[in-house]
Amino acid sequence: MGIFHSVLDEQIKKYLDNNYLIDEKLRGLLLEISQTYEKISDREEKEVSEQSLLQKLQFNEARYRQIVECTTDLIYGCDAEGYLIYANPVACQRFGYTEEEIRQLHFTDVVALEHREMVRDFYKRQFEERIIDTYLEFKCLTRDGKTAWIGNNVHLQLNAEHNWVVGFQGVARDMTEAKQAEETLIQARRMAEESVKAKEHFLSVMSHEIRTPLNAVIGLSHLLLDENPLPNQVEHLQAIKHSADSLMIIINDILDFSKIESGKVSFENVDFKLDDIFRGIEKSLAYKARESNLRLLIETDPRLPATVVGDPLRLNQIILNLVSNAIKFTEKGFVEVKAQMVSQKKDTITIEFKITDTGIGIPANKLSTIFESFTQASHETTRKYGGTGLGLTITKRLVELKGGTIQVKSKIGLGSTFTVLLTFEKSHLTAPVIPVPSGNTIEASTESLDNLQVLLVEDNRMNQLVVKKFMEKWGVRMDIAENGIEAIEKLRENTFSLVLMDLQMPQMDGYKAARYIRYNMDYPYRNIPIVALTASAMVDVRRKVMDAGMNDFITKPFDPRDLYLKILKFSMKGSQSDESPIFTPSVLPGNNGYVNLQYLEEISANNQEFITDMIRLFLRQMPQFVQKLKKACENANWMDLRYITHKMKSSLSTIGIFELESVIRQLETYAAQESHLIEVVQLCNHVERVCEEVYTELKEKLNEKNLKLIK
Repeated sequence: MGIFHSVLDEQIKKYLDNNYLIDEKLRGLLLEISQTYEKISDREEKEVSEQSLLQKLQFNEARYRQIVECTTDLIYGCDAEGYLIYANPVACQRFGYTEEEIRQLHFTDVVALEHREMVRDFYKRQFEERIIDTYLEFKCLTRDGKTAWIGNNVHLQLNAEHNWVVGFQGVARDMTEAKQAEETLIQARRMAEESVKAKEHFLSVMSHEIRTPLNAVIGLSHLLLDENPLPNQVEHLQAIKHSADSLMIIINDILDFSKIESGKVSFENVDFKLDDIFRGIEKSLAYKARESNLRLLIETDPRLPATVVGDPLRLNQIILNLVSNAIKFTEKGFVEVKAQMVSQKKDTITIEFKITDTGIGIPANKLSTIFESFTQASHETTRKYGGTGLGLTITKRLVELKGGTIQVKSKIGLGSTFTVLLTFEKSHLTAPVIPVPSGNTIEASTESLDNLQVLLVEDNRMNQLVVKKFMEKWGVRMDIAENGIEAIEKLRENTFSLVLMDLQMPQMDGYKAARYIRYNMDYPYRNIPIVALTASAMVDVRRKVMDAGMNDFITKPFDPRDLYLKILKFSMKGSQSDESPIFTPSVLPGNNGYVNLQYLEEISANNQEFITDMIRLFLRQMPQFVQKLKKACENANWMDLRYITHKMKSSLSTIGIFELESVIRQLETYAAQESHLIEVVQLCNHVERVCEEVYTELKEKLNEKNLKLIK
C-alpha cells in the first residue's frame, strides 16, 4: 500500500509541475490529495519503524536475558538504597535464595559479618563521591551459613539530568576456589618459612652446643702444647687437636652450606693485604702438608698491588678450601698456589688464582658434577679421605656470588688444577694495613696487655677455664660474670678495659646485656668496648651483634692470636681520652647533647634560616612519629612499625641524632622478623625518652638561632 501511495503521489506532483492548463478547482483538489498521500505515507513509515524497533528491542532483551541467565557470573541490581531488585539464577543458586526471596534483602545481608563494615564504607564512598565503577573482593554468607568469596564489579547508575543515584548494577565472580587455593599456598609458604626458621634455629643451637665443648678441647690443646709436654705426649695432643679441627671443618661446611642455600651470605668490602691471605694459608696448612710429605708452594705476581678492597675472610675461605682439598687428595709431590694479574681497569683489578696438585685426580665423567652438593669422586674417596662433600660446592657458590668464575682440569693419577677468577676494587688507602701477627709475635709483645682488667661474661665453666689460662699467660687480670645481670652489677662496682660477652646465657643473654649497657648505663660504662664470644656461626650473628651495640665478635673455638689481637685493639682504644668514646652512636646528653647539626650546616653552607626551618619541621613531625611508633608497639602492628621506623631514620640522621640510629635499625630489624616484642617495647620507650630531651635541646638551639637572625 505504501508503494502505491508513493507512485500516485509522484504522478500528481509531475502533473502539477508541468503547468498544464487545468481548472483551479481541480488543481486544488490534486494538491489536497497529494498532501493526504504524504501524511498516509509518513504515518505508515512511522508505524513500520516503531514495529521494527519493538521487534529489535524484544530480540535484544531475549538475548540479554539469555546471557544473564546462562553466564557463570553473579549479576544483580540494587536500588539507590542498596536493596536488591534483581538477581540472576546463578546468584540466587549460589546464595540459596529464590528470586522473590532475594528481592527482599539489602545487599549487605549477604556479606559476612567480619567484612560488613568494610563493604558498607567502600560503597558509601562510591555513592558519595559518584565513582562510576569500582571493584572489591570480600567474603559473603549463603543462606545455609557457608562462606563464599566474591570479586565484585559495581557500576553506579546516575540520573543524567540531576546526577542522582538511581541504583547499582553489579557483576560478581565466585572466587571461593581461587581464595582457597591462595590460602593453601600462603599456608604452604608459612610452613616452609617456619621450616626454614626451625632449621636455622636447629643449626644455631647445634653449632653452639658442639662448638662450646670443642672450644675447650682446642683451647686446652693449645695450652698443653705450649707448656712443654713430654715428647710422647706431643703426638697425642696433636692428634686430639687435629681431630677437633677436623670436626670443626665439618661443622663449618654444614653451616656455610645452610647459609648459602638460604641466601643469607654477606660480603664485606674492606681494604686488606693479599700477602696476609697467602701467609695465613701457608701457616695454617704448612703442618698438614709436612705431615703428608708434600711441598706447599706459593707464587704471587709481582705486578699485584699490595692492598685491594674486598672480603678477606671469604677470599681466605675460597683459597683455603681449595688448598686443603688439594692436600687431602695428594699423597706425594706438591700443592702449588699461584696468584696472577689478568687485567685491570681504572678502579678494578682481576686476579687469577690457580691451585695445582699432583694428587689422585678426578675421573673425566665426574668433572661436570664435582661442584654439586655431597659429591665426591667415588664412595671410596669418602671412606678413605673423609669430608662432607660440601667444600667444593661452597667454594663455587662463594666465587659466583662474588661475580667470579671457577674451573677445573684434571687427569686420573696426574693431579688437578682449579682456576678461580675474581675481580677486586683497587685500594686508595694511604695508611698501612696492620698484618695479622704470628704466634711468636704475640709472645714477644705480651707486655702490652699487662695489668689490663677484662670482664668475661660466660656461663660455661670449661670456656671460663680456657680463657682464664690465656689471660694469665698474657698478664691480664680477669673477672667472671655468669650472665648479663651479674655483668651489669660488676661493671657498676669495678673498672674494666674490655668486656668479653658470650651471647647465649640464662637470665639475661649477651644481646640484652649489651643493649642495657649502651642505652641505660651512665657514662663512662656505656662506652666500654664489648667483644662478643659466640659459638654460633650463623650469618645473622654479626648483624645482631653490631645492632646490639657491640664492637666486634670472636667465633668459638677461638684462635688465641685472634683473641689476643682483639683485646689489644680495643684495650688500646679504651685507654684513649674520654673525648673519643668507643661507642660512636652514643652522643652523651649533658656534655655535647644529643643533636649534631654538622650535616645540616654542610649541605646548607651554614644557612641559618634553612637550618631553623629544618628544626621547626622536625619538631612538628617527630612527636607524631613517636606517638605512632608507640601505638604500633602496643598493638604489635609490625607493618606500621617497619613503615614508621623507616620514615624516622632519615629525619633523625638529618638532625644528627646518632644516639637513636642503632636503636631504630634494631626496631626495623625486629619489625621485619615480627619478633622480640618485649625488646621492641623497651626500645620504643627509649626512643621516646631520648626524643623528649632532643625536643628541649632543639628548642634551645632554635632560640639561639632566632636571636642570631634578629641581630
